[in-house]
Amino acid sequence: MKNYIFSALVIFLIAVGIMIFMTLPEYEGFVSLMRQMNASQSELDERESRLKEMFELNQRLQEHQIALDKISSALPLYPDFPSLMVFLTQKASESGLVLLRPENVATVYYSPLLAAEDERGAGEVKAIKFDVLLTGRYPSLKNFVRVIEGSSRLVGVSYIDAREDQDMDHHLYRVGIETFFYQE
Repeated sequence: MKNYIFSALVIFLIAVGIMIFMTLPEYEGFVSLMRQMNASQSELDERESRLKEMFELNQRLQEHQIALDKISSALPLYPDFPSLMVFLTQKASESGLVLLRPENVATVYYSPLLAAEDERGAGEVKAIKFDVLLTGRYPSLKNFVRVIEGSSRLVGVSYIDAREDQDMDHHLYRVGIETFFYQE
């Protein structure tokens, strides 16, 4: 009887050993798959949280759409010089001046340090600097400067040079204008 118990115990231990030997590689594969699944789940959770943050940011930006549109109109993506000249001509005539012609038109980098880094100047805020010749009276010139500096466009006056014309009521003015745009 002792032999039977001992034999049964040996057979049982051999069977358990064979089962462990055969199932151990499968268990390791299972553990590896569980680790991959946990890593994928954490990556999915992270992406989901980023997506949720993006949706919340989009909602907040939608609340400020009017302000963003104003910024977009004030700092356009590309220079629109003809449109700017139409705007200046219109404001000059509304102020009682006559815009004769633009002169010395130049596009310059707003930030010389950034311009040195990128030869093309991509992704830069740039300025168009030019002069306009105007003729008219001094109060009209003051009104013109006030109107263009108060407009929604980023337009500034850098200098004013006045010359007397043959008519004492009208003067010839050279006004330095600077406007900005963003180039991708």
